[in-house]
Amino acid sequence: MASHSRTLLFGIIHMTFIIVGTTSLAAKEDPGRTDNGLSDHNPTNPGQGTSCYVDVSTRMVNCSHRGRTEVPGDIPSNAQILSLSYNLLQKIRNESFAHLKNLVDISLKYNVICAIEVGAFFELYLLQSVNLVGNRLSVLPSQLFSQNFYMTDIFLRDNNLTDVPDLYLKAPNLSFIDLGENSIKSANFRMHFATECNIMLIDLSNNHIKRIRESDLTNLNVCSNINLIDFSSNDISSIQPLSLHGMNVSGIRFRENPLFKKGVVEIFEATVKAPYVTYITLVRTRLPCLSADIFIPLETHALKTLSLSENNISSIPDNVFHYLTRLERLHLTDNKITVISPSGFNNLSSLEELFLDNCRVVSLKTPAETGVWEPPLRALSLGNNYLHEIPSKAFVGLKVLIYLTLHFNSIRVIHPDSFYGLASLEVLQMEDNLLISPLRFGTISTLITLDLSNSGINSLDPHNTFTGLSSLSELMLDNNYLHISDIWDNEGNISIFRDLRKLKKLDLSVNQLQSELPSGCFKGLHSLEQLNLQGMSLPRLNPDLFKGLANLQLISLDDNALKDLHPEIFHDQGNLFSLYLSRNPISSLDDQLFVRTKKLSVLSLSSTNIDVITEKTLGPLIPSLSTLDLSRKALSCNCKNNWLRNWIQNSSAEVLLDGTICSSASPQKLEGKPFEEFEPALYCGPKILLYSCISVVSVMIIAIMVLLYYNRWWMNYKCFLLKLCIIGYSEIVEDRDYEYDINIVFEDADEEWVNESLVPNIQEREPEVRLLVGDDMLPLGMYRLDAVAHVIDNSYKSVFIVSQSAIKDSWFLTKLRIALQHVNHAKRDAVLFVFMDDIADEDLPYLIRLLLSFNRPYLQWDADPRNQECFWELFTKSVRVTTKLNYTIPF
Repeated sequence: MASHSRTLLFGIIHMTFIIVGTTSLAAKEDPGRTDNGLSDHNPTNPGQGTSCYVDVSTRMVNCSHRGRTEVPGDIPSNAQILSLSYNLLQKIRNESFAHLKNLVDISLKYNVICAIEVGAFFELYLLQSVNLVGNRLSVLPSQLFSQNFYMTDIFLRDNNLTDVPDLYLKAPNLSFIDLGENSIKSANFRMHFATECNIMLIDLSNNHIKRIRESDLTNLNVCSNINLIDFSSNDISSIQPLSLHGMNVSGIRFRENPLFKKGVVEIFEATVKAPYVTYITLVRTRLPCLSADIFIPLETHALKTLSLSENNISSIPDNVFHYLTRLERLHLTDNKITVISPSGFNNLSSLEELFLDNCRVVSLKTPAETGVWEPPLRALSLGNNYLHEIPSKAFVGLKVLIYLTLHFNSIRVIHPDSFYGLASLEVLQMEDNLLISPLRFGTISTLITLDLSNSGINSLDPHNTFTGLSSLSELMLDNNYLHISDIWDNEGNISIFRDLRKLKKLDLSVNQLQSELPSGCFKGLHSLEQLNLQGMSLPRLNPDLFKGLANLQLISLDDNALKDLHPEIFHDQGNLFSLYLSRNPISSLDDQLFVRTKKLSVLSLSSTNIDVITEKTLGPLIPSLSTLDLSRKALSCNCKNNWLRNWIQNSSAEVLLDGTICSSASPQKLEGKPFEEFEPALYCGPKILLYSCISVVSVMIIAIMVLLYYNRWWMNYKCFLLKLCIIGYSEIVEDRDYEYDINIVFEDADEEWVNESLVPNIQEREPEVRLLVGDDMLPLGMYRLDAVAHVIDNSYKSVFIVSQSAIKDSWFLTKLRIALQHVNHAKRDAVLFVFMDDIADEDLPYLIRLLLSFNRPYLQWDADPRNQECFWELFTKSVRVTTKLNYTIPF
């Protein structure tokens, strides 16, 4: 916040309205600053004309779609990103980029380039990425990228290359080489690496390679770990046994090659020579059948993922995978397997995921017939098949199965013990089937998600269907034929949902519940957050229908027959965020309808009969409302909606008015015209009261409100300090033992202050505090994002050091987003901001402004030694204070 604005905030209360007006104008900052390096270039619209578009902040220059035949000579010398795509360049010369030594990324895709001179990129020492996709290159100079030490990506897809280019590379961080969609006939990888090689992906797909010889990939033996080599969509029919010898490659993909059985066996024999291969894709390789001898070469190999999808496999013989004891994922989708037998997967002692979707499966053999399932499966997918029945005890042996997918079948019969033995099942997807009653799921007490959408269900037993599912969190029953009697026993006043205490999402949309729902229908669902009652022709809602559902955040009532809503229908929904009432014949809204839904952000009233919306009705929502849908309806274009039209013109909320017209209650000139053409000033004359209110007091109030708005973060900070001084603080005692007390997040420019001032003061005041300072202390052995998420989740408080350099750092903002996700998940105030610099509101990143808008505390560092003792005392108190949140941050 600018310091002069704070001074004005207090001074204005004692000044006359003339001085107020003067100081308000003086407080505005000059927005005219530009970056010195690019300020002389005149940017144009990126999609028009022949001039290049320059983005000063990112140092990006866009010259695409300009009809250029040469590289422009007037590009700013400090440009870092240059796009010359979709032009008519034919040749790249040595001098084309000689004056652009700061270039990091060049895009030359979809030109007609047929030649590049050897020194074209020699002086671009910072170059990381070159995109030459869609040109006419048939050969490249071997020394073309020999001076580009920082190169990470080379895109040569869709050119006229007939061989892998003979390139000499000195780029240890090169990660991606794209050679797909050329006319390459040999797998001979002729690129030479002068330094270490860390390539992640080599794409040779969509070429004309017919075989892989022993010496073809020898140059890749210097690479420490290649994630994937993609040979998809070639003509490969054979691969020599030593072709992968000595390679450090994790995965190979041979999708859509005419390998047949012989070529598949050769690939497995070659894989043994590359001990780090963990996944192989053999999709559409014309493999006719499965036999145990195919997998003999893999007996001692640690293969973890194998995809045999989209082949001609028609059966799975018993013990056919006998040699794949280390396999963890097996894909057999899109084959012609009609019968699934547990014995077919014997000896897969490490298998966790099995995919059998779209295989034309018509029956499951039971363990009683062939023996129990042996693999320790955690996910089993049988979707898109022709199953008509789930036999009794069909999955015995799958004690650790978590995900079971049976959607898009023709299942009609489920026995009470069909899911017997699934002691760990959490997700059951059965949508798009033809289920008939009785349906019972009580044997799966661990179930969290149950999807029965569009399954033809026309009858449920309120007493037994969901009995025992105390852990269920999501239940989808939409697009069925349920009636009131299926979810409510009128004689015993029993709801089918009575045991679902942890249910958070319930979808009942598009059913036959065409009468008023009983008031106790959702009683006890205290955890419910999303309720979908769309498309059920409900004529009215019981006033007590949502009573007690205090955690509801979304209610959808679209496509019903509601003509009015009881004034107190939403009075228990203080956390409601989204409400959908579209396509209902509602004619008016009561003034008391939204008085207690002050967090409502999304309101949809499209295609309703409401023609007047009063300020008293919508007023309670205005501070929180972000989206208001008034499309496809008729509104009165008269003085009754005067305030609404003015609010729409001045509000920052998104108001949808597509197809909204002036109703018959409007002046004759406006009737049938778009609502946006309604100008209240022309039809609603000024009143004497408006003139009488123009006074010194009104001007001063407006000025104060403006300054309060521009200083809202600073006011929040002062209120937080006042609260600490008067009320003090209280520590929340939590059962959880956190690994770290304070996690300090900062940008490199602030490291000195953190190490020399912040950390010593914390350790002096709290000697036993457990600190985690910066990225250098992140846990080892994890990906960086995973490590950051782990630290934030296991820290009692995360302190973000906010400075001018930090708010421009994408990595800093990424860690902030992860912290906000943790706040939403944990529902506790676990983030504290410490501002090092005076930052104006408009310069703050969206995430920080969003968090501060929820009245979250923050601290401001003061370099004055006289104020520092107070700062450290407040900091010590702040990191101890934490509160439970009763809302979700909508980012």
